[in-house]
Amino acid sequence: MIDSRPPTAVRSSRTWLAGLALFASVACASSPITSLPPEMDLGADVFVHHSPGPLVSAGSTGPRRFVEPLLRAYLAASVEPASDLVVLEAALEAEGFGRSGSVLTRIDLEGQAPLLVATLLGSESPQDVVVVLVRTDGATGAADAGAVVEGARALVRAGRDRRSDEDFAPKRSLAFAFGTDPGASLVAALHDAGAELPLAAICIEAIDSPGDLSIPFVMDRAPDPGAQFAVFPDPDRPGTSLSWSLDNGGVGPTALNVLGRMALVDVGKVSRPWLTTEVPHRTGGPQDAMLSAGVPAIRFRHLQPLRKLTSHKGAGLNAETLTPEGERERATVTAVSAALALASAAPGDLDRWMDAALLEARLRRNAPAEEQVKLEPEDLARLHEAWAAWNDGVRSDIRTWCLGAH
Repeated sequence: MIDSRPPTAVRSSRTWLAGLALFASVACASSPITSLPPEMDLGADVFVHHSPGPLVSAGSTGPRRFVEPLLRAYLAASVEPASDLVVLEAALEAEGFGRSGSVLTRIDLEGQAPLLVATLLGSESPQDVVVVLVRTDGATGAADAGAVVEGARALVRAGRDRRSDEDFAPKRSLAFAFGTDPGASLVAALHDAGAELPLAAICIEAIDSPGDLSIPFVMDRAPDPGAQFAVFPDPDRPGTSLSWSLDNGGVGPTALNVLGRMALVDVGKVSRPWLTTEVPHRTGGPQDAMLSAGVPAIRFRHLQPLRKLTSHKGAGLNAETLTPEGERERATVTAVSAALALASAAPGDLDRWMDAALLEARLRRNAPAEEQVKLEPEDLARLHEAWAAWNDGVRSDIRTWCLGAH
């Protein structure tokens, strides 16, 4: 059953979908790298994402356009942790979701966990949707939900802030989906309505830090060749691979991984350097349902769950939440700025995004030889072939997203 209160507050799932055209190493971002090869002249603004890890060219485009206004508009702890969708819905309504230019929907399909979706309608291509997935179960999920609701509200506030030169009305639709199994519930709802799946999904989990400044904030990449062949700079052991997604027409190459990496760097650049890293795809999160349905998806998370604070007492930690000051805000803004950058990708974002993709392509191509990775000749050939095809697809993705080719 679907909640169908008056359209000024909440619209039904089918009305919402129809309105969307059926929803058809530490990261030291302040440390410049000055020893790039001559043929890779990107200027002085090139920064390390994490050490070791791919480089990301700095600049004012992509997620960077939105980070500072979002951080400024984010009001720490103004939305309390909550797993009740009614409470989250009320907090979103209070900031204007469900009125002009947005849709607020609760969906309750038989056999699926209830779902709350808040959508900012795209100004140019509302049928193309970028979704942020948030689990609400348990204490960690409740904290995540409260933080991301505040991030969504910050996005609306930033759009009203006259100090910002950016247009915060996304060109593509941007949705926030909350539930105990938001990925699976959303896929089921869209299939039930005969609707198109999202363009991409960004999942965020365990936003609160473990209370230990040495625990990094991590990006789980969408499945790429690193999930099958883990070589420098990835961990020695590959992640739990959805290798079929690379081989049989499922999730293929996506520029989403590069975008997430840029968002991590941009947040560190605007606020202060922070601990981040990335790993090849690992199963076990809300993104799995999206990946299984063929939707590119990444996940941001802290590596370990909350635990008792035993050290760093003088390092600016909040003893009540065990969260370093500003960590929740930065984690949330990373996901929101990445989603908004994709929803509003424009020709001006092309060069920096392409530069970052080229930097990763060079690293992946050279890593096996430089690290003297011991692979059988046939495996080494497969690795090179897989990354070459992946990088070609990434560049195609970037051109499509930035130039509007569909």
